[in-house]
Amino acid sequence: MNGIELRFKYLKAHPMPYESDTPVSGIQILLNLNETYWPILLTLVMIFILTYLYTGSYRNGKDITMVLPIGRIQSILTNASIGWICGIVILLGMSLLIFACASLFFGTGNIAYPYIIHQVVNGKFALGIVPVSQIVPNALILQIFAILFIALFTQLIAKIFRNQLPSLLLTILLLIGGSLITIVIQPLNAIAQWLPSTYLNPLKTVSGTLAYELENVQVNFGNGMLTLIISSCFLIVLLILVDYIQTKNESKR
Repeated sequence: MNGIELRFKYLKAHPMPYESDTPVSGIQILLNLNETYWPILLTLVMIFILTYLYTGSYRNGKDITMVLPIGRIQSILTNASIGWICGIVILLGMSLLIFACASLFFGTGNIAYPYIIHQVVNGKFALGIVPVSQIVPNALILQIFAILFIALFTQLIAKIFRNQLPSLLLTILLLIGGSLITIVIQPLNAIAQWLPSTYLNPLKTVSGTLAYELENVQVNFGNGMLTLIISSCFLIVLLILVDYIQTKNESKR
């Protein structure tokens, strides 16, 4: 109720055409989906597609890309880039489809419409209001780096198991489970800001809603970017190390 009251005060100070609080317009339904079902759905779709993509290069447990005339590190980075681009295309494709369908029937919505956030004031959470245009860019940036982490993690699991089904199941368990485990297991809340799976819901992170739910003020955009970048670099190092060990073992046979 406090959030709704703040929204009405904002609308009184910043008059704009009427828009229903029910998320039906293109922008509003995208925001609502990104707060609720979208992060898990997008992650699942990415895992299915990328697992199929990364395990497709293995035949009888052997990597057929080893015969290509490119370096192993270059191959790893190329595959990571392809997975990253695929994830971004999936995100844009699904978003544009839903936005177009909603806009066709209910209009596009207003990018200046007020959005309720949780902010930290004097060490305590308080409700605040910002226009949608202020929160979307950071959420999109965090989403892009979250996609990179998902692509690298899926590639690592596929490289270790070299089989589609176990790679798929384990990736789903670790990524989806990891994004939910901090809410279920309370002691993990204190270190949630350093778990990359925490940031698979970028909009709730940027709006402060996730920090409010976890009671951890350190879960924010800055720590999210830092955690995802460091985790992605660590995954690249692991990929190179695993590839080196596997190549060395195969050369001995």
